[in-house]
Amino acid sequence: MPQEYGMPKCCISCESYDHKGYTRDEWQLMNDRQCSGRSQYGSCEKHHSEVFATEICNIYEQIPGVTVVTVINRPVSKEVRQERLF
Repeated sequence: MPQEYGMPKCCISCESYDHKGYTRDEWQLMNDRQCSGRSQYGSCEKHHSEVFATEICNIYEQIPGVTVVTVINRPVSKEVRQERLF
């Protein structure tokens, strides 16, 4: 049986997210000395924009085999964009 992995339910565990690296982030969640003032970011295939790994949107698609944990959304996104309305 394959092992499942736990991740937050945000961009980093979404099928549309492609990780790029770290970037300056005024509102960062990590208190890691190595990442101080920076957060993980990547690109979103669905929004065609750059996103922080900890953003949450309404078109999230969970990566298969990942158990997700609901988390709160960050107050500011990497790029301003309009969400698709359902």
